[in-house]
Amino acid sequence: MKKLIIFLLCVSVFSSGFAKQNKNQELNKLLVLIQGVYNDKLYSLAAQKAEEYLKKAPKDDPKRLKIIMILANSYYMTKDSDKLFFLIKELKYRNIPDDIKKKIFYLGIKLFKEKNEKERLIYTLENLLPLTTGTERSDILRALATYYYTKKQWDKLADLPDDKAINLYKVIAFYKLKNYDDVVRLTRRLENFEPEQKDDVLYYRGLALTKLGKEDEAVKAFETITFKTPEILDFLANYYLKKKDYIRAERYYKLLSLEEKYKDYANYVLGVIQEQYKDYAKAIHYYKKAAKYNTKYGKLARKRLEQIKAAGLMPKKKFYAVRIITFNTKAKAQNLIKKKHLKECYVEHQKGYYIVFCGKFNKKQEAKPLLEKLKKKGFVDAFITTVETYVD
Repeated sequence: MKKLIIFLLCVSVFSSGFAKQNKNQELNKLLVLIQGVYNDKLYSLAAQKAEEYLKKAPKDDPKRLKIIMILANSYYMTKDSDKLFFLIKELKYRNIPDDIKKKIFYLGIKLFKEKNEKERLIYTLENLLPLTTGTERSDILRALATYYYTKKQWDKLADLPDDKAINLYKVIAFYKLKNYDDVVRLTRRLENFEPEQKDDVLYYRGLALTKLGKEDEAVKAFETITFKTPEILDFLANYYLKKKDYIRAERYYKLLSLEEKYKDYANYVLGVIQEQYKDYAKAIHYYKKAAKYNTKYGKLARKRLEQIKAAGLMPKKKFYAVRIITFNTKAKAQNLIKKKHLKECYVEHQKGYYIVFCGKFNKKQEAKPLLEKLKKKGFVDAFITTVETYVD
């Protein structure tokens, strides 16, 4: 009995060894076949046989990594993004060296870009990121941040680690999420951003500070911006106007008045500022510019011009003119001008009467030729006089 048991054990060991030897031979033949068809660019067949090999090979087979790389390359060459993506997801659960994972991830990134499969591309970039450092890491972060930004995935964007390559994207994400304290924190040092991003960084810093009610600090940020938007100019102008710092307010409103959308508003406020200086001539100048627009501020400017005139504050100018006749109604005066074709003449209202004047001259001598001409037309009582009128 004892001899029989020993015999059976020997047979079992021999059979096991023989089976293992046969399996090794089968895998070796399969390996040669895979390598051959892959070299012959028969990628579909190579992928099929590689899949078969991985099912049959033991987990500790040292050739598995080589076969996995052949499989990944074959999927890429056949543009089979479904299978390549499945393989990429499986890598999370396999004990595979990082360098092999990275090679497969990059194959996936290349293929998913070619096929515009953004969700798969993002997934692959997310899994590649922890395996990278230095410049490579910054490049992956920049790519991820760009996709998150395009898809308005502000939460994911905000969760990315701070990096000079993407910090502006993070600032925007924080602002969109109303995390204004994080915006202020991240924008505290400009060296954390690319030099050409300075204005954008300061812009969002200023916006966040205004949301936090810190207008004085916001002004410092906005003042530092090189190329200020109309919205920033408006904020600064209004800020200094409230502070009664009219010199700075005037500077920004003048810049704002160059913007078509703000011309009526800016010129109206410039008029208001000039009134603070009691310079009614300049105030009228700006009010007249604003009055050209049929807008809220255009109407306010026209109303203010009427008030200034009624208060006798409208500046006047003296000049010489030829006075020819007086009427008690405006219509009679205008009819005379029309009937006699007096193109150089006009009507002025003075003390209840309507007087017809002709010409406007800085010197009395310059009016004499017109006087002689009008006398020849029958206006024998015409004479040269000084006229005072509101400045146009």
